[in-house]
Amino acid sequence: MAVIQCKDISVCFGEKTLFHGVGFTLEAGDKLGLVGANGAGKTTLLKVLLGEREPTTGVISTSNGMKIGYLGQQTRIHHAEKSLFEAMRSGFTHLLDLETAMEKLELAMRENTADVSLLDTYHHLADVYRKEGGNSYRSRIVGVLKRLGFSEETQSRPVNTLSGGQQTTLALASLLLNTPDILFLDEPTNHLDIRAVTWLEDQLRVMKTTVITVSHDRYFLDSVTNKILELEHGKAMLYKGNYSYFREEKAKNVQIYEKHYKDQQKEIRRIEAYIALQRKWNRQRNIIAAESRQKALDRMVKLEKPAPPPAEARFRFEGTLPSGNDVLKVTNLSMKFGQKTLFENLSFEVSKDDRFFIIGPNGCGKSTLLKILCGMYPPCRGSYTFGYNVKWGYYDQENQRLNPENTVLEELMSAGGETSREKLYSLLALFLFRGEDAEKKIAFLSGGERARITLAKLMTKRCNVLILDEPTNGLDPSGIKELRDILSYLAHEKGVSVMVSSHQLAEMALMCDRVGIISNGVLLSVEPIQELLERTQSENIVDIKTDGNKAKEILGETWAEKVRSANEKEIRIAAGKGDIPVLIQALGAGGAEIYGISEEKLTLEEAYLRLTEGGGGIA
Repeated sequence: MAVIQCKDISVCFGEKTLFHGVGFTLEAGDKLGLVGANGAGKTTLLKVLLGEREPTTGVISTSNGMKIGYLGQQTRIHHAEKSLFEAMRSGFTHLLDLETAMEKLELAMRENTADVSLLDTYHHLADVYRKEGGNSYRSRIVGVLKRLGFSEETQSRPVNTLSGGQQTTLALASLLLNTPDILFLDEPTNHLDIRAVTWLEDQLRVMKTTVITVSHDRYFLDSVTNKILELEHGKAMLYKGNYSYFREEKAKNVQIYEKHYKDQQKEIRRIEAYIALQRKWNRQRNIIAAESRQKALDRMVKLEKPAPPPAEARFRFEGTLPSGNDVLKVTNLSMKFGQKTLFENLSFEVSKDDRFFIIGPNGCGKSTLLKILCGMYPPCRGSYTFGYNVKWGYYDQENQRLNPENTVLEELMSAGGETSREKLYSLLALFLFRGEDAEKKIAFLSGGERARITLAKLMTKRCNVLILDEPTNGLDPSGIKELRDILSYLAHEKGVSVMVSSHQLAEMALMCDRVGIISNGVLLSVEPIQELLERTQSENIVDIKTDGNKAKEILGETWAEKVRSANEKEIRIAAGKGDIPVLIQALGAGGAEIYGISEEKLTLEEAYLRLTEGGGGIA
């Protein structure tokens, strides 16, 4: 059944067309990823589909009675003064209303035992309550919070004491627990830690909800989507597959189109040469032949010239002063806010040329650690020392250090580094701000554009140490690749050291060479990234095709910590090769029917979860 149909959607800002001719149909259960360069109009299209913005042209049809869910880039859960559990419970308004109505009926029945109609009404409401999940929603909330790493102690804390990432996680969990028919997600993984992203992927894969998501996270899109809609150069193209399929098909389509364009141009030149020759001979039959060919040429549907590949930011740090070999030494650093301890006794060192990243659950203190190193917070205990000749630059994940009233050029000038207007314009061009873009107000920039101007500001200061807080948030895949390239270039060619906090382990594995893992208030390890994977190579993910819920019951507590996901079709378990026969025997003895078994190598994310198991929750 078609849930959403879009026909010829366009959006214009004045005389500028953002996109046009957008059309697609989504069936129940489809998972659509919206992709495209920053500024292509993905978030705008999402708002059009949500009904928050009117399209310039086109029609959008949605099936009647659909329950809609939406998570924006800055969405936080309501009732922030309540505890985690109560705030999550507040999202079940229809069940809470039923509970209130039944409580009133119970009171009325005690006062008027002879009124049979009250009992009938009560039974009706109780039946609705049961069918809507009223008997299980509390336990579902507790289960989800536990799966997301929130301990029982944390569940009683007020929501407003949590980090922004933790609040986003709660808002998302609340949305999914309410099982909307259509779910709109705008960059859902931006502020989620690995545990939350893994949970989200597992949920979306098995939900019958129709999902439309804007995301720059290619791994998330690969895991979840079955359709990709790309916005490029004002047009939309639908691909029926996940992100990897889209990339392969797009590359093929580009090659085919370029060949057709070249062949057509060759044919046009041949016809034009023939026409010119006939006109040169200037006899009546030649003129007739020339006119005939000219008419045919005029009727020909001309292919547009293939668009050039997207412009890329060319990063350069020139004239950076070399630091000493010892860049940063952190000794027994501890931090807490009120009664909540974020971390204790963190100790590590960063050397010249290092590309070192910090990872951990939301709320573990990654951003706080970087802010301490930048002098924004004093630590409760411990010390840190920067080495000889260190000049650091800080990248704020929220880009809060940008002045929304400034133009792009004014913001770059405010950095106080480069003063030559010509060089400033050249630097802006390197970051894809060209021509009139320099006069754009910061307030109207997209997330990716804000990230680019923030990085450009750092360029003017000629830093030899970069401290970057979630730098990939809001960057499209080409922007992430450029960031990888510049970090490698800076470390190897310019001797710049880089320290990054991030939740995108797979992307950071390509950018950095060392990793520090904060979990449960302590630094678990500081090691080369490859060693993180090697530490858990004895285990793979075993995918068993069976009734996963029944299988989970059969396996019980013995395997509970190793179960990655379970649904009516499969169960996924982290297990060694010697464990597989044991699993099969246990499931068979418990009456489970097994239809197939497959193994996957442990991903970096799974390796991380295994390493933090038992201690990686949010205290």
